[in-house]
Amino acid sequence: MMVNLISIFTPHKTRYYEPIFTTRQIKFEKPELTLYLHGAPYGELCKKKIVYLSDVPFPETNPDTSKIFEYKGDYKIFLYYKVNNDTLSLFIPKGLADSPSSFNKNIVIKQYEYTANESKELRMLMSKGIINQYVWRLIYKQPVHNSKLPVKSGFSGSLIGN
Repeated sequence: MMVNLISIFTPHKTRYYEPIFTTRQIKFEKPELTLYLHGAPYGELCKKKIVYLSDVPFPETNPDTSKIFEYKGDYKIFLYYKVNNDTLSLFIPKGLADSPSSFNKNIVIKQYEYTANESKELRMLMSKGIINQYVWRLIYKQPVHNSKLPVKSGFSGSLIGN
């Protein structure tokens, strides 16, 4: 009983997890065109997610955000995509669109922002094999306390189906 009282009245620190990235390669019809999605959950109890889209594999710590697409958000982020010729269509949650200053000019990136109501339709398209979903893999490092990653805001747009 004494242990229970001590645990109730003793403040505890929330666990903060550093991101551990998993990478998914996206191949196009032309063999020289390849993109990489690098993503990880992180933060307090892994309630935040981050994903980078790049044209080369890279170490995920401190990437050059002028050359990659960067998406950050909470645990509700679901990223869907579709490859067609030299175009990658990305379906991302509303408010997370990004625009790096320089990216591979041989690949066209179209970003379509979706709302919570439109996510059901995207899940249905994914289940039919029409689009793909980036799958988050939960791998944990030892928790670190009081760490924070900077958050970058995006611009708004609309979901366009094609």
